[in-house]
Parts: sequence; structure tokens; C-alpha cells
Amino acid sequence: TKAKEESLFTLYLDNSVYPLLLLVNDEPKVVVTADVKNNDNPVKIEGSPATTSLNEFMKTGNQKWEELNVIGMRLDSLIKANATDSLTVPLSEKGKVMLADFRNYVSGFVKNAKSPVVSVFPLNDRYGRLFDIQEYDSLINTIEQKFPEHKGIGMVKKAFVDQVAAMQQQQQQQAPPEKWTGKQAPEFTLPDLSGKNIALSSFKGKYLLVDFWASWCGPCRMENPNVVAAYAKFKSKNFTILGVSLDEKKDAWEEAVQKDGLTWAQVSDLKYWESSVVPLYGIEGIPYNVLLDPSGKIIAENLRGPYLEQKLQQVLQ
Repeated sequence: TKAKEESLFTLYLDNSVYPLLLLVNDEPKVVVTADVKNNDNPVKIEGSPATTSLNEFMKTGNQKWEELNVIGMRLDSLIKANATDSLTVPLSEKGKVMLADFRNYVSGFVKNAKSPVVSVFPLNDRYGRLFDIQEYDSLINTIEQKFPEHKGIGMVKKAFVDQVAAMQQQQQQQAPPEKWTGKQAPEFTLPDLSGKNIALSSFKGKYLLVDFWASWCGPCRMENPNVVAAYAKFKSKNFTILGVSLDEKKDAWEEAVQKDGLTWAQVSDLKYWESSVVPLYGIEGIPYNVLLDPSGKIIAENLRGPYLEQKLQQVLQ
């Protein structure tokens, strides 16, 4: 298996549709034993710790995917059947825990792998989508620093950068039409976690991001790290955030605020989609946000991912 550097190889048999195995050439001699007439017999690989590690990862990863899929299908069936929150919410929470465990497993595997090829493998399309852009970038940088001489990792990073650029361009082209930009933000007053009423107008004089979200909203929770990072970077520049939750259970709302590190003001009437802000702002889905200037006029909306920081950088120079 001599080559210029460690790589991942796929071994096919003649006329076969699926590969017999994946193989990492981490050692000069690797022995593969397979029964080509009986696919039920497992392939045996000796002399390649990297290949063994890769196979163990795929076995565990596939199992975790299947468990998540089962939860997803059950939840989808309950929602279609108009099941009560008492049935859907616990299942949704279980799915969140399992997803977090899966992400931790993949992230830990990437960081601890002793092979450059094995460490970068979990960042393919299937497993890579478990992470947001910042987490993905951080993992690639960790691998690159650990194996600086491996050229293949540099190619993976370049492909990632190109993919992000293409995705950003596509998002700009497919962005939903702006409903509020250029208009005054509709006033509302809602209670915070302590029960104190907070009015939107009390933030006049500052740039304010009004962030509509909920603890039960998976995309919202995945977006929260971007919002936290933006707050940390710009809070000293006359900028703050008002979180508006569409939760209906205070304990779940409060737990999510603490767990996600949302240190800015948070309000909610705990009425789920019956919240007064939903028709007021014409909210059709969350996460959703609007950015207000110091006069209370909306200057941008739907700022997600890197676009939030880019816009704040532009207006808070």
C-alpha cells in the first residue's frame, strides 16, 4: 500500500455495484481476507489500525443515525396525527439529547483519531451536516494543525471554503422577501423570566436584534451559537439583543436560556404559536429576527449564520 501519503481507498470487485471495503494505507502491508462468493461473511482486515478505527466509527455512526431516524419518524407521525404536546414534546426533547450525544461522539472521534484520513472522514456530507459552519471550520482547523504535512486535508479544507461561499451565494439568491425592512418595529410588551414586563421601546437608543426563537425549535438551538458569538463581539458597540420565545413551558424556556448561554434580555407570554407577537410580525417560522436601529426602525431581517455578523460589522463600524 505504498503511496505518497496516507489515503482512503475503495476496493471493488468486478461487476459489483457497492464497494467491498474501505481501506486506509497507514501501514506498508495490509492483509484483506474476504469470501467473494458469500457476501454474508464479514471481510477481515489485518495490519491497518486506521482501517479498524474507521470501521468501528462507521458501525457506531450508522447505529446512531438509525436511532435518530426512528425518533424522527415517530415524531413526524405524531405531528401528522395532531398529537398533543404531552406526546410530541418529550419525544422531541429525547431527539435533541440523542443528537447532542451524536455530535459529541463525532467531534470527539475527529479530535482523538491518530490517522489524518480517519480524522477527516467524519466531516463528509453525511456526518458533516451535524455541525454548523463555525464548528465544522474549527474541526478542520484542529485536524490541519495536528497533521500539517498532509496535503489531502488541505484539499478538504479548500472544498469546505468553496462550499460555504457557494451556499452563501445561494442563500442570498433565495432569501425570502423582506417584509419589515425600512419600517418602524411594531411595539409590544412581554414579561421576562422574573415576570417583569419589558417593552420593545425601552431599547430605543441602541441597535437591537429582536430574536424570535423557542427551546423546542431545533434550528433555533443550532443558530444560538452564532447569536451568542455576535453578542460577545458587538455588545460594547451600542448593540444588544432581545430574545422573544414562543415557548409554552417556562422551565423548558429557562433551561434553554441557561444551557445555550443567552445572557441578554428574554421575554415570552408562553403561548406557543398563539403568542401575540406572531401575528404582529407575521411570523411564519423560527428562527426569525429583525435588526433595529436606535430610532426603532428595522434595517434588516432574517440574519442567520455569517450574515448576522456581517451586517453588524457593517452598521457598527
